[in-house]
Amino acid sequence: MLRDYASCSQDTFHAYADSTRPDDTGDGRTLATAKKTIAAAVALLPNVAEGHVVLHLSGTFTLTEITIINTDTQRYKRLIVDGGDSIEVLEGPYAATSGTTSTLTDSVRSWTINQWQGYIVEILDTSNIGHRTTIQSNTSDTLTVVQNWSSAITVNSYRIVRPATTITASALAWFYYGGKAQYDVCFQRLRFLGDTLPGLMSSAKCNLMRITDCGYEGTRFFGFYNGGVYFGRTLYDPNNPDSAFSSTLHKAGCYYAGSYSKGVSLTAVSAAFINNSVIMAPVSLLGTVLNIANGSLVKKVYAYAGSTLTLTKSSSSVSTKIDGSDDTGLVLENAQASTGSGATDISNCTTHGVELFNSVLDMSGGAGLTGNGNGNLGLYAHDGSVVKIAGATPPTVTGTLGDVAVNSTEQPTTWTNIVSNGGLSSAQEATTVKVS
Repeated sequence: MLRDYASCSQDTFHAYADSTRPDDTGDGRTLATAKKTIAAAVALLPNVAEGHVVLHLSGTFTLTEITIINTDTQRYKRLIVDGGDSIEVLEGPYAATSGTTSTLTDSVRSWTINQWQGYIVEILDTSNIGHRTTIQSNTSDTLTVVQNWSSAITVNSYRIVRPATTITASALAWFYYGGKAQYDVCFQRLRFLGDTLPGLMSSAKCNLMRITDCGYEGTRFFGFYNGGVYFGRTLYDPNNPDSAFSSTLHKAGCYYAGSYSKGVSLTAVSAAFINNSVIMAPVSLLGTVLNIANGSLVKKVYAYAGSTLTLTKSSSSVSTKIDGSDDTGLVLENAQASTGSGATDISNCTTHGVELFNSVLDMSGGAGLTGNGNGNLGLYAHDGSVVKIAGATPPTVTGTLGDVAVNSTEQPTTWTNIVSNGGLSSAQEATTVKVS
């Protein structure tokens, strides 16, 4: 019986599902003898695993019921759900006409603005051969990626791709981990559609859940309740489970998490990371620590009830960005946020770029905020809020009604007004904008 503890004493337990198989009569232990359905392959997984566990998926699967992986794993042993190397080519190959280390221009193209946002661009030749990275945005003929290439794009051949292994559902169906993992649970190289809900059950225990190289184009949301979660482009090789996660592989991260009406829900998650990824949905935090970093783009961020947010970037990535679209870009309510290296861009909000309620925004570490196209104010600090800018460049996130305002009789609309009203020689001297 494969679910017996003794049967999985080797370092890695492998199970396979391939939707092109005729049925579930294969033993599911090799690709050649794969099960046809995910449920049949999940049934092979041990209740308790001493080593790593890898569920290999290939093809297009339609879930008809809730599927829960209940395997318990040991310390330093991972459970991985992997979609394999196969990709779907959406456009190309084409030849670039020019570029930089973070942009690729093809003057022949006439793309719709941001139609490739969150998808993957793969370079097929010269010094950047084989590099895949997430597209942060695009114009009619230029792609901007979240992470810089090793050398500037010139006339490189390229194509736009996404993961080929797809999981969808005929009705609402959860594809969740529900066990107790003393280390990481990884969903990677997968594309989720429709009413499929990947994530952690509320009863699950997990050190860190990694969603890497995945696309989610569903009408629902990711849900996480315990442990930590990491959205990123880092690729883990299931053929070498003891190797460390690599930060140098040029692979794409998560894209299109949820929809414009749904979002990523992080509830009481101890630590969360969005790294080199595009999340085309609001991200809400409830009692969670979140780091948004390195060229990532999210639609909105709502931080509540003691949550902590850090916004940062490295020298090898473009600016981290919050695109508020039809709402406020960053809302802090009884929460705190800080900016690390590199300014974060908050733009295109129909209301304020940033709004604080009894919260702290700390930019004293040296980096600030930038942004434009916001409908009201760049930053609005309500009573009980603190904005720290000592030692930093004052934010340049602007709105149609001004740069900044606080709850007071005379609301300043620019950082210059704050300097003059506060008797400061420069905005950098200000330790707080508002305390009440």
